[in-house]
Amino acid sequence: MQKIFLPLFLSCSIAAIMLSSACKSPGPKRVHNLSESDERKAITIVNQGLRDNSPELKLRALTIASRQKEVDYGQSVRPLLTDSHEMVASASALYLHNSTLHADGSADKLAEQYLQSSSEHVRAFMLAGIARTRGSSSRALVLSGLSDKSARVRRVAVAAMGSWRQAEDWQRLVATAQSDSSPRVRSSALRALLHHKQGDEGLIASALKDSYVGARLAGIALLNKFGEDTSLQELRSLAMPGDFPTALSAAAALYQRNKADMSELLSAALQSPDWETRASALNAATRCAPRQYAIKMAILASADTNVQVSLTAARLLRRLGEDTRASATFQLVLRSETLADRLSAAVDLAIIGDANAMQLLSQLSMSGSTAQRIAAIDLQRSSRVVSEGLLASLSDPELEIRLAAADALLSR
Repeated sequence: MQKIFLPLFLSCSIAAIMLSSACKSPGPKRVHNLSESDERKAITIVNQGLRDNSPELKLRALTIASRQKEVDYGQSVRPLLTDSHEMVASASALYLHNSTLHADGSADKLAEQYLQSSSEHVRAFMLAGIARTRGSSSRALVLSGLSDKSARVRRVAVAAMGSWRQAEDWQRLVATAQSDSSPRVRSSALRALLHHKQGDEGLIASALKDSYVGARLAGIALLNKFGEDTSLQELRSLAMPGDFPTALSAAAALYQRNKADMSELLSAALQSPDWETRASALNAATRCAPRQYAIKMAILASADTNVQVSLTAARLLRRLGEDTRASATFQLVLRSETLADRLSAAVDLAIIGDANAMQLLSQLSMSGSTAQRIAAIDLQRSSRVVSEGLLASLSDPELEIRLAAADALLSR
């Protein structure tokens, strides 16, 4: 599980929350099945959010509604087509455009009109939604997006072309990967080319020298897929200490091909003074080394002085089935001085089934400021853990809290 970043540091002490008689809440419970009554309540809350005056809450409700393909929110969404907030109106048009029950010509035309918005965020959002719904039949709109002044929109266009996997787009993607001014667009174009049946040696060589790490990583993936017999030698030359992101990616390709011994590179990365490099080595371990070697790496890194590295090590141990060892590290982090790290560890422990961690998440779902409570609830949404406190939040007086809880439950 990747690290979950909280929107703010919670100010109250975990120990105080766990012990205070003033912070009573229902006991911990890992909920596996959402009851019909809770589901109905969550759907009602989404409809309330769609009818609220706050653009932020309407947008969150629209996001939840768009993921619920089996629930019809059209009656609450249609009035939002004329909302004064452009993002709300455009998201509503897209919802109706995607709906098999409520789509009509006017909603479709309105959705396309927002592709001309002055907001790059709106243009990108609408192009992504239309391309996802229409597929390659949206070619004309997507190709127009490929020349948009916004790199965000161009990335959406490139991603859509990659998903189609059509040979006629190959040359356009190559040209984009070679010449776009945005490194992220170039990287996305390179990734899109992975879906095709041919490579380009010159393009791969250029990508491997790109200043943007994302482009270099995409270049390695292309080299691994389309490289000639010399590609093994080139991968070996890249899998050397120095540029560790590139090296670890090349090492994974080599290990996948012939179980090459990557222990020297992994050891060097794990000893790097840069904590992100050490964490990256742990994340790459299962792709670059046998299980037992990865376990040894994780055990060693569990004692790292950087909390993020030790958390990454514990998550690796959990993925490898070493729950007892992982739990020991999570418990240590749970007693650290930084509350955001303790919350992150609590989520990991709750996934394993730790009752104290579930109690903590339950309490934090019901106490503190609105932002603090939403942070705790959103942590449970992202980890698919549901506490009694989260369920109780469905009945909270604040709509913002209720929406967060509904989102967590309906996202499971």
